[in-house]
Amino acid sequence: MIRRLIVSLTFDDGFFDHVNVAKELNSHGIHATFFIATNFKVGKGFIANKLEAVKIIALLNHEIGSHSVTHRYLTTLPNNELIYEVKESKEILEKIIGRRVYGFAYPFDDFNINVVKVVAKYYDYARKGFDPFNLLNENINNNEIARYLISSISPILSITKLVNIIRAHLSHNNNVNYHDYGWLVVTLHNEPINYILHLVRALRMISSMFGIKVEFKAMCEVLFGEECL
Repeated sequence: MIRRLIVSLTFDDGFFDHVNVAKELNSHGIHATFFIATNFKVGKGFIANKLEAVKIIALLNHEIGSHSVTHRYLTTLPNNELIYEVKESKEILEKIIGRRVYGFAYPFDDFNINVVKVVAKYYDYARKGFDPFNLLNENINNNEIARYLISSISPILSITKLVNIIRAHLSHNNNVNYHDYGWLVVTLHNEPINYILHLVRALRMISSMFGIKVEFKAMCEVLFGEECL
């Protein structure tokens, strides 16, 4: 039986307001993961227009991950452009924050075997979208490609539906291979901070209903420990 629920809040695209979100979460002792598209300039509200702001997020004890360079559908790209999107974004971000970038989030949750192989060459893990068969990432194996396909959910789910999903996973012995916990990864974009804090409170409430201890950690912390931040 799972005794702990680890929650990773992840934020995609790199909205400039993520700086404020990072500050607020830090004040609550929460480490999150921010996946930045380094040249995603579809509007003035994106951090790609002022990339040095990424360092502020990193200094607030949050993880910085890559979301490619221009946020394109990776499966449509020739191999040289795919490599550019995956490799260049990592190099840019590492130069800004002065530390290793471990993770990658697939734009539009678009990937195939070739994309996964390229990402695995440069990153330690990658985040994908909803997987109803592995919602709590209980079967991660460091020696298999599944490590690079960590499942996440959208907060669009109603609280009732989320309760039912978690109950289904916690109500029986899942033969957990990755210690004694479930790992819930949440995909967010530009939701207001009040909504995010409401989600945090709801997850704590849901977990307490089942006698589960909930912890909020950045994705790299779960895999590699606090030294990644």
